Amino acid sequence: MAGVADGRPRVLDVLDPEIEWHIEDTLPDSAIYRGHAGVEEFFAGLRQVWVGLRFEADGFIEAGERVLVVARQIGRGAGSDVLVEQRLYPIFEMRAGRAVRMDVYFDRERATAALGPSA
Repeated sequence: MAGVADGRPRVLDVLDPEIEWHIEDTLPDSAIYRGHAGVEEFFAGLRQVWVGLRFEADGFIEAGERVLVVARQIGRGAGSDVLVEQRLYPIFEMRAGRAVRMDVYFDRERATAALGPSA
């Protein structure tokens, strides 16, 4: 999986050790992962269903200490080998150069509304 170094997700380098990682509540498998261990658990779950999964950022919208990332996730289904590309819109709340919270949305309008009026 792209974004993994030495068996751990590279994203951990910019996450606060107490990060709250929220997956959109409209999904049947929505969840909240806490801390680096929780984020590693999240990525371990992705590796079970995706092959070669990678994330690409296409743009950023800043709103104070929050940043919405316009991104794509691209990978192949582990069982089907079907190539899938999906848009996603994570919002990172930053403090002292580290993300302390991440909320991921799969709908741009919901993400923009969650970011607030300064977006």
